[in-house]
Amino acid sequence: MGINLAAVAPTRPNVMVMLGMLLMCWNLAFTPGAPIGLRLVEVYAMAKRGELRTSLTSKLVVLAGMVLVVAGVYGNIMAGF
Repeated sequence: MGINLAAVAPTRPNVMVMLGMLLMCWNLAFTPGAPIGLRLVEVYAMAKRGELRTSLTSKLVVLAGMVLVVAGVYGNIMAGF
C-alpha cells in the first residue's frame, strides 16, 4: 500500500509513509518470532518464560517506521491530500 501510494503520487509525505512501511516490513521479515504452528496459549507461555525477546534494534526500527508513517500521514493532512 505504501509503495503504491508513493508510486501514484510521489510527494514527500507519501514517500515518508512508504519508507516507514518498508522499515516495518523489513523488521517483520528478518526478526525471528514464534513458530506458525503454535497455539496462542503456547506463544503466551513462551513469552512469559522470556523465550520471545525482541532486541533493542528491532524495537528502534519499528519505532522509526511508525514515526515515519505518522509524519507522512500528518504531512498529507496538512497538504490537503
